[in-house]
Amino acid sequence: MDFSFIIGQLFGIARVGTASYSYKTKNQQKNAFWKTISSGLYALQYLVLGFTSGAAVMGVSAARSLAFYFLHKKGVKPKKWMLLAFTAIGIGAGIATWKDAWSLAPILASGIVTYGQWQKDIKISNKSLTAGNIVLAICNLFKGAYVDFAGTALISAVGITKDIRDKHKTKIEVPQNKKEPELEVPKKEKSYIREKVKSFRKSRKEKLPTNRKTRKQNRVRK
Repeated sequence: MDFSFIIGQLFGIARVGTASYSYKTKNQQKNAFWKTISSGLYALQYLVLGFTSGAAVMGVSAARSLAFYFLHKKGVKPKKWMLLAFTAIGIGAGIATWKDAWSLAPILASGIVTYGQWQKDIKISNKSLTAGNIVLAICNLFKGAYVDFAGTALISAVGITKDIRDKHKTKIEVPQNKKEPELEVPKKEKSYIREKVKSFRKSRKEKLPTNRKTRKQNRVRK
């Protein structure tokens, strides 16, 4: 077995570990930090395995993640021109070191992940990472990164499962027989209302005989 092949698999193990940890982060700053390490390890793995196109694109991805890390640390969203610039540089690096049709996979994955990192929402970033991992997992199988292929496939499956679980948690369950909340009346207002009702009833009782009497008198006059 070739020594470079073994080293490549070791880099793959380290990269899968850092990539899986990035899913656990709760903000873009920490996410970008772990993606910087992950992309750097990806570049070293591809370089050792002789996939120069993948190494070049992943090197650009590591630089992008590092730049975005410092911006997110300051609480600043990366500018749109940075999104376009890093995407263009990644494409340029892939074309300049083009080897075969599989050279397109890192370019595509890098573009997807770049868009996710450009967003403020960590959920969008993780979804883009899952999509990028699926693309690279297929590429890894054909480029000798077998350990990384297995790990990336597992991470992608975990990412998809997590997205589905989050969607179920965010659904609002409305009960069928939901009663409207009753308005609470203060005790003072209750007693005041009772007194008013009592006084009204009392006044009605007092007026009733008088009314009847006047009615009879009116009838006699007629």
